[in-house]
Amino acid sequence: MSAPVLADVPPCLLRGLSAPLVAVVALSRRFGADSFPFDESGFRSATFQKLFLARAEQLSVLGLILVELDRSSRLGELHSAPSPAAKHLSQLRRQAAMWDLERDLMLRRLAHAGIPALLLKGTALRLTAYRDSAERAMADLDVLVPKESLEAAVAVFAESGYERESAERVKLYLEHFHHLIVRKPDGFVVEIHWALAPAMSPFPLDPAAFWRDACAVTDGTATRVSVPCPVHMVLHLAQQNLE
Repeated sequence: MSAPVLADVPPCLLRGLSAPLVAVVALSRRFGADSFPFDESGFRSATFQKLFLARAEQLSVLGLILVELDRSSRLGELHSAPSPAAKHLSQLRRQAAMWDLERDLMLRRLAHAGIPALLLKGTALRLTAYRDSAERAMADLDVLVPKESLEAAVAVFAESGYERESAERVKLYLEHFHHLIVRKPDGFVVEIHWALAPAMSPFPLDPAAFWRDACAVTDGTATRVSVPCPVHMVLHLAQQNLE
C-alpha cells in the first residue's frame, strides 16, 4: 500500500489492523468512499462489517480480502455472532466451485469434439495468479477457439444447455466484434472468442501468437488446460483496459 494512499487514513484507524482491512479502508477513502464508522472500536461492529463487505465487493476485492483474512486466521477481525464475513466467504467458495466445475466440464466437451480452447482474461488468471478460486469473482468464462471452429464450439455449448443470443445480435457480433455470448438459464455465461479484439480495433493482438506461445497449467482436477503465456496475458489485460 503506497504512502499517498495511507496518508488519507487517520493513523488511529490503522493500529492493530491486518493488511487486507487497511487496504480496503485506504482504497475506499482514496476513491471517495469515506463513510466508514471510523472510531477505535468500530471495526468489530455490525455496522462496520456490513459496510466493509459492501465496499470490498464494490471494489471487486471481496473474495481476495476474505480469503487472505481466513488464510492468516484473522477472519475474526470481522467477527460477530454469526459472522457475516465467514458466511460471505463460504458463499463465495460455493460459487467459485460451481464456476470451476462448469469451466472444466465445458473444456472436456470441447476437447471431446476436437476443438482447441485457450482460456482468456479472468478465467485464465484464476488458474495462474490466485491460490484460491474464491479470490477471483467470475461473471463469465472467456475462451478462445480457432475461427474455423466457432460454429462447432457454439454447437457444443448448445448441446450443454447454453442459448445463443438473437439472430440479429449474433449477426452484429460476427460483423463488428470478436466473440459470441452464450448463456445458461442457471446463470452461467460464456464469451466464445475467435479473436482478441474487434477487427477495427486500434490495439490489435495476434491470436496466432497467443496459440503458439500458450502455456499448459493444471486445474483443480489435475487436467491440463491452455492459457496465454504471462507476457500475452499482461498485453491482453492492458489492451482490454485501453479498449
